[in-house]
Amino acid sequence: LKVFFVQREMHFHCQHLNTPDAYEGHWKVLLNAVEMPDRMLHMSYKRNRIDDGWTSEAKISHPSIKDIIFKSRIQRTPEQPIIFWAELQPGDETNKIAFELIQAVNDVIATNKSTHLHLYSRDPNGFDASFTFYRTTTIESPLFAGYFWNWRTQNRGLRSGHATAFLGRNNIAIVDYDSFFGKFRGEGQRQTSPNGDEVADFTFVSDGKEFKGRVIYNPKTHHFEALTFDGHGKPVRSLEVAASNSTKKYLFSMELSNYLDGNKKTDFSYSIERRAGRSFRNRLYFPPKNYEAIKRAIAVGEEALGRIDFDAVVGDIAHFAEKSATLFTDEFIDPIATLLVEEMGEMIGEALNGFNDVYYEGSFSEALQKVTALIEDTFTAIERAIFEMLSGFSQDMSHSRRRRDVSNSVDDLRSYISDTLNSIYNSRPAKVAVAVIEGIADTVNYNIGELWYRMRNKGEQIWDSVLENSDIKAIRSTFAELYQPGSYQGNYDFWNRLRARLTTGWFAREKIIEADTQRGKYIWDFGVPLDAESIKQGVSKWTDDQTGKDLQTLPSTGRIVASVLKSELMPPFEGQALVVGDQHIVTFDGTMYSFDGECMYMLARDFVDGNFTVMLRYDADNPTESGRPTKSMIIRLKHIMIEVFPDKGAVYLNGQPAELPLFGERGNLVLTRSHGVITVEQRHHLKVSCYLYHDVCVVSVSGWYFGKTAGLLGTFNNEPSDDLMRPRGGVINNVGQFVKKWEAERGCRGPVKVIRDLAAEGSEGYELCRRYFKTGESPLAPGFWKESTVPYLDMCLRETATRPRNPRVAACKIAFAYLKRVEKYGIKTSLPSECYVCKNDVTEDIGFGHKKHLYGHNSMDVVFVVEEDACNGNLVRDIDTTVRLVDKELLNAGYVNNRFGLIGFGHKSGRNSGPHIRTARDNIFFASQDMILAAEKMRLDPVVDRDPSGADVFAAIAHAVNMPFRAGASRSIVLMACSDCSESNSHLSYSDIQRTLLERGITLHLVADKPIKVRKSAIKGKGIYGIDADTVYGNKDISQAQLIGQPDLRPQIATAKDICIALAQEVHGSFFSSKALRGDGKNWKSIFSRRIAKRMPSRTDACEQCECIRDETFSPRTVCRPCHPLAPKVPLTVYTSDDIEY
Repeated sequence: LKVFFVQREMHFHCQHLNTPDAYEGHWKVLLNAVEMPDRMLHMSYKRNRIDDGWTSEAKISHPSIKDIIFKSRIQRTPEQPIIFWAELQPGDETNKIAFELIQAVNDVIATNKSTHLHLYSRDPNGFDASFTFYRTTTIESPLFAGYFWNWRTQNRGLRSGHATAFLGRNNIAIVDYDSFFGKFRGEGQRQTSPNGDEVADFTFVSDGKEFKGRVIYNPKTHHFEALTFDGHGKPVRSLEVAASNSTKKYLFSMELSNYLDGNKKTDFSYSIERRAGRSFRNRLYFPPKNYEAIKRAIAVGEEALGRIDFDAVVGDIAHFAEKSATLFTDEFIDPIATLLVEEMGEMIGEALNGFNDVYYEGSFSEALQKVTALIEDTFTAIERAIFEMLSGFSQDMSHSRRRRDVSNSVDDLRSYISDTLNSIYNSRPAKVAVAVIEGIADTVNYNIGELWYRMRNKGEQIWDSVLENSDIKAIRSTFAELYQPGSYQGNYDFWNRLRARLTTGWFAREKIIEADTQRGKYIWDFGVPLDAESIKQGVSKWTDDQTGKDLQTLPSTGRIVASVLKSELMPPFEGQALVVGDQHIVTFDGTMYSFDGECMYMLARDFVDGNFTVMLRYDADNPTESGRPTKSMIIRLKHIMIEVFPDKGAVYLNGQPAELPLFGERGNLVLTRSHGVITVEQRHHLKVSCYLYHDVCVVSVSGWYFGKTAGLLGTFNNEPSDDLMRPRGGVINNVGQFVKKWEAERGCRGPVKVIRDLAAEGSEGYELCRRYFKTGESPLAPGFWKESTVPYLDMCLRETATRPRNPRVAACKIAFAYLKRVEKYGIKTSLPSECYVCKNDVTEDIGFGHKKHLYGHNSMDVVFVVEEDACNGNLVRDIDTTVRLVDKELLNAGYVNNRFGLIGFGHKSGRNSGPHIRTARDNIFFASQDMILAAEKMRLDPVVDRDPSGADVFAAIAHAVNMPFRAGASRSIVLMACSDCSESNSHLSYSDIQRTLLERGITLHLVADKPIKVRKSAIKGKGIYGIDADTVYGNKDISQAQLIGQPDLRPQIATAKDICIALAQEVHGSFFSSKALRGDGKNWKSIFSRRIAKRMPSRTDACEQCECIRDETFSPRTVCRPCHPLAPKVPLTVYTSDDIEY
């Protein structure tokens, strides 16, 4: 490529060779080929396949600078899964900087795994840093883990350190530490005494001082004791915790003591003892003088921390920063900056000289002289700023004195490192290295999670032994004694009886027996079950009775307890049940069973106030494609009946088809559709969410209905034993009879078939279920410690046995049910990748994380995003006609099978101000003639009590971007907004939205009631409908065969100050003013429709890369991006309407 610029000839040359095993590319640039043919900038890149990996080399050369070379090697072998090496040479060979990352297995011993990091300079006077981490890959003894590091600099020489831990088969443990924070070594050994106690003696040595201790524990007797000894073997301090099986001793006690004068003295104690009946007494002893001891201990710790020589560490890093800054400044920054300044300065000078010859006599010459001076000053400032940024810190550090307080140096160092690493982190080699390191971190994190899971299992076993305590059993029996299964009202009566017992004799008359804040002694009584409200009242009364004292007189722990008791972090807790597929039930209390239904059944009902009823209907007369009866969820709310069909995504309201969303008059009832989820919510009462892709419905009820519901979803009272309760009371163990009792209509067929068959061992379904619910590699493993997988494994085996043709779908359905169950505990898990498969019409299915290339756009998906405000009333009333006309123009342009969607947002009532999808015939995308159904119930009425904040337009655009667009279809968004776009009203930024639209190849068209004016023109914008970055559209263009518009008029156009007007043009879209719609609606709609159908780019040449991802509802979604994303368009003018008069 040759470019002629004024009197200069520039050459650009590109050459590349690509084979399966190698790639080589060369790029050469001559900015002055005639006068200086030897000043060529040469850039090259080579990549070659080697055994088990690749090598690459990049090189930049120019006569005015020393060659800059970057080399790397990536390999993978069975013994070394990760081998990464990189070397950067800016200038002379002695300036080389190298980095190595090696991960090895079976390193030194068979079960060992190691990671080695090495960063060094080839210069003998440079730096050399390395880090090695070892660990055993099994959790059986012997166990070993540790790290070693060393750091060498010219000023300070070699520094090194390590930390290791070892646990042998003979119960010997060794810890050895020698690093930044000092040096110590610890050894210990565990033994079992004849009485069953586990005794562990340990010794720590640090700075020549020896510290000994002993731990004694016995899970069977619920006893734990820890002792520390002095150099003569005499005890110094002790901690004892115990729980008793005897009613004559304390139920629980804890005591912290010291032996400073040879006698045992108590520093802190707390105990619970049984009183008469079911009353218990608490004793707390904590003298105020111990606060001073705690303060002294903290002061000693701070003093020890102050002795750590952070200055030496900072000095090492400062030396490295100084050497690096000098190296990059001398060998890289200065030559590149000089080259750019010289070459660009010459080109700009030549251009200015040429323009000066033409415009020498005019005022234009003065303007160019100012521009020239500005450019020269700018380059000079940039060069100076780059140099000062890299060398400023090192100069400060080299001239500063060593001092104990290094806080200023640390702050400067932190700022320097942050600025420098931000630029390095975004480079390609750094991203590759980060990806490798993140993989290592994930592996380590997984192993730690597995270890924690095993520890929790062991803890649960110990806890089970605690529950065998006779007193604990007596406390638990209190509830069982009061609770008698019966009718549904029986559950309600249980709480009435419980409340009565709590107020008529379970508590001692004086709850607070003694409160001596001077001596630190507190005694109070309580009864069980524990009544949180009574405790709150007792604490309040106690603090009020302290005659002028406030909470500040209590110990800090007392203030914390009082704060917790007075907070709202208390029951009632929400109940959650699941309907999984068309056969499986998970009750509120966790009971699971499976059956084949052919009737209507009651799932749950509020049997106290009758606020809601949830039913499950199987319609055998209208089977699905698989031959199964059609399933639907029926929700009755007083006088409203809602029926949801998960198979079809359909919703019926009082027997009639309904389009979503639907909002109740007071906002208490909300029905919404969000991609693959239909949600029915009655605030403060009930919420039913059906996940269509996985065929799982989640039924959630407020905690205020605890003990008030019954049905197939159980009794919601935290007692799984009575979940199979019949309508008239009494628990049965036969699932078939239980389901039969809850039939909600007459004429049901014979006995209910209970599903008990399991997938055969060794079958595909069996292996999938085992992998999902029994192995630590499962992505569901983070929840194993909280929710048992045994019943879900059984459910999975039953589901795959009844779905042998597609066991993957069956197993993934149960996996999703488990995911939703542990999600209520705040545990984040994910589904196996094979659970996500993106289906489309133009190519074969795409697996999760896989990508496919598609060519050509034969159809278009258009999403209308409409702000629900009175100002859009005319637009919405005519939206049906507009969409039909758009579809017609798309057909004329060659786009067939087009789809349309509608998103509403911004209603100032605040109840539906967020973005929400509007459906037509139960679909998110629909034909043009169905737009009238979707827009029928849009709220355009003025709001008296308006929300003063502006609508979040960016959030509405982002919601549209994440719609399930088809693969191989063009994508457009039409935004009809009343509010101005503002970053202050959104958590999203302008650049975020612009980048996403360009990356996804989505065109944005804006329609707003804002003027379009012409600068210094007599016509003042009359007859102008819209603009884009290149041209103007108006009534004069109605006769154009190909819509071109009036590009000559574009530089004179001025618009309102709205960043969305600029955004639409930058992403190759347009802005149309709805003001012109009022006087010339027919032509306006025609031009607007033709602009949407305008091909950009050519649909026959369009290439895009489509990938299968998962959305926030754990449903698969295809996301397509252009193979070559378009750059943002720059409008031909930056005028706004405020400039018209100037």
